[in-house]
Amino acid sequence: MLGFGLDSFVEVSSALGVIWQFRSRVPEARERPALRGIAVSFFALAALRRRRSQIKIVDVGSPRITATFTVLQGVSSTREVEIKDAGG
Repeated sequence: MLGFGLDSFVEVSSALGVIWQFRSRVPEARERPALRGIAVSFFALAALRRRRSQIKIVDVGSPRITATFTVLQGVSSTREVEIKDAGG
């Protein structure tokens, strides 16, 4: 959930940076700071995602079996049987 919120924050802050740039009488003068702000937010998001991925890899706890997982597994196995029956 945190990743989704940060994605949204980066998108909104990037859009605000572009709006800020083009609200100037001379947008070219604000282009570099706007691009820098957008780049910083994307790099921060990438660093956070990388760190969370590292934590997930190290965390070797048993996987949680949820209702969503069970439904997806059932749909996938049903689809596989249909493909084999069709001669695939």
